[in-house]
Amino acid sequence: MIIFMKNTFVIIFLIGFSFVSFGKSIKSEKIVLGAANWCPYTCPTMANKGFVTEFISNILKENGIELEVQFFPWKRAISMAKRGEISGLLTAAHREAPELKFTRYPSTSYRSCFYSNEKNHKQIKDKKEFLNKKIGVISGYSYGDKIDNFLEKIGKNLVTVHGEDGQRRLQGLLKSKRIDYFVEDEKVSSFKLGNSLKPVFCGEESPVFLAVNDKRSINLKVLDILNKELHKKKAKLIVMQWLSMLE
Repeated sequence: MIIFMKNTFVIIFLIGFSFVSFGKSIKSEKIVLGAANWCPYTCPTMANKGFVTEFISNILKENGIELEVQFFPWKRAISMAKRGEISGLLTAAHREAPELKFTRYPSTSYRSCFYSNEKNHKQIKDKKEFLNKKIGVISGYSYGDKIDNFLEKIGKNLVTVHGEDGQRRLQGLLKSKRIDYFVEDEKVSSFKLGNSLKPVFCGEESPVFLAVNDKRSINLKVLDILNKELHKKKAKLIVMQWLSMLE
């Protein structure tokens, strides 16, 4: 009887130990990515934290990985990802952080537009009309390769804002006539401003990727999972995108 009780205790102990060990292994499968306040793509005030956050989180959860998204001013998030303080960036363009490793397929796309306070919303057909105007942008953002290349020619007329809630600050500069136009993604503007401002010129659709550093093995594991899953689950992303826009 004593031998049986001892064996039973040993079995229970080993089972308990295995559950503790298994729990630790699951808990360690977690990745922390940085994101900006870029509603509705990545958004600290939305229930799903933005449609890209929800989309990527669901894919990783299906593969046993927990995603934690931390929100920072964009330039700070990029620096933290480069230094390895976080695993990477939830949404990024290649030129924003070329040192990082990017997914093969984009997780979504965006389109940057120029906005003004003019009531008639006169459409501009050629970007050259912006050359002698003051243009507002957010520090560290990529607005698509063609628009980025054009903005580099603006010189001293380019007005850059830093820190949190860049679009609100750009809108304030526009109202006070300290800038003539600001550049922003059309979904972001629509989500935050509704129809109060309309674009006068828009660029082309540009891809957005997830990017990681190589500081931890799980970062490359996540990259491998997303390279297999992103392309075939594109339809789910489109549904999540439109549901987020209706919130």
